[in-house]
Amino acid sequence: MLRSLTVFLVVATLSGCLTVQFGEPYDKVIDDELNSFQKSTAEFLKSMQQNSGNAKSSYGSDESKKYYASSSASLSNMMLRASLLSDRECPSQRVAKIATPALTPSVERLDRAEAGLGISSSNNEGTFAGMNCSTVAIWSLQETHKNLEADHREYGRLSAGVAQLNGLSIDQSVRVALTTVRANK
Repeated sequence: MLRSLTVFLVVATLSGCLTVQFGEPYDKVIDDELNSFQKSTAEFLKSMQQNSGNAKSSYGSDESKKYYASSSASLSNMMLRASLLSDRECPSQRVAKIATPALTPSVERLDRAEAGLGISSSNNEGTFAGMNCSTVAIWSLQETHKNLEADHREYGRLSAGVAQLNGLSIDQSVRVALTTVRANK
C-alpha cells in the first residue's frame, strides 16, 4: 500500500498533476522593472562615457540627478514587491552564491572606513534574515547601484573604465535577479 502511494505521488508529480514550488511566485512587473532598470542604466552609463569631458557627465548634472532619483525609486519599489511575494526565508547557501559578488566591494569599503575610524570590522550576519530569495537578489542589485553612485560622487565624473566596471557589475546583478525572479515562471 505504501509503495503504491509512493509510486502514485512520484508519477503525479512528474506528470504535472502536482506542482511543487521552490522559491517565490513569478512576478511579471518585477521582471519588466528589472529589464527597464538595466536598459536605463546602460543608457545613462553610455551618456556619461560620451560626455566624460564636459559638465553633462558630472555627478551634479541634471541627467545624473534624474537617473539616480528614478533608479533608486524603481529599486525600492521592486524590493517592496519582492518582499510581498513570499515570507519564506531564502536559504543562506543560496544567498551567499547570489549576493557575494555584488556585496564584496561594499563590505570591503565599509571595513576600510571602519578600520580608519578605529572601529572593529562589522558583523554582517543576519543581513538577510527573513528575506526571500527574490528580495535578496534585488537587495544585492540595490547595493551594486549604490556603488555606482558612490563612485560617481567620489570622482565627480565617471571615467570610461569606472563606468564600464560598474556597468558590468550591474549587468551581473540584474542577471542574477532575473534568474531568481524567473525561477518559477
